Amino acid sequence: MSLAQWAFTVVLAIAAYKAAGTGAVTLAVVARVLPGALAGPFTALLADRRSRRAALLALTAGATTVLAALTVVTALDGPLQAGAVVRRLGPGDYFGEIALLRDVKRTASVLATSDGLLYVLGREDFLHAVTGHVRSTQAAQTVADARLRASAAPAE
Repeated sequence: MSLAQWAFTVVLAIAAYKAAGTGAVTLAVVARVLPGALAGPFTALLADRRSRRAALLALTAGATTVLAALTVVTALDGPLQAGAVVRRLGPGDYFGEIALLRDVKRTASVLATSDGLLYVLGREDFLHAVTGHVRSTQAAQTVADARLRASAAPAE
C-alpha cells in the first residue's frame, strides 16, 4: 500500500468515526480494503492474460461498484446505516435498561454531545434494585417495551 493510499484510508476512518462512530469505521475500512483482498488472487491471472491497463481498469471498476453499492444501501437507510438519532437524553435520563432487563446485547449506541457524568451499574445490582418490588419491575418493563417500540417505528 502506498503512502497516499494509507493516508486516504486513515482520513476515511477519521471521517467515518466523526460521522457515525466505530461501526462506520469498520464499514469504511472494509469497503476500502475488501475489493483488493477479494481481487488479489485473480489479479495475477488477469494480468497474465490481459494488458496492464485492462487489469487496472477491471479492478478499479470492481472497487467502484462495491463502493457505489455501499453508498446506495447507506443512502436508503439500509442495514448498514449508522448514526440514526432515536432519542436525545438530558440530565437525569438513563439508558441500557433493556439489555440489563432482558439479558440481551445492547439495543443502541450512545454518543455524548457534551461533558457529563456517567454512572455504571452492573446487571446483578440493577436487577436486585429494580426487580425487588412488583411496581418497579412493571415500570421498568413498561419503559423497556416503550423504548423498543419507539426504536422500531419509522423515523419522522
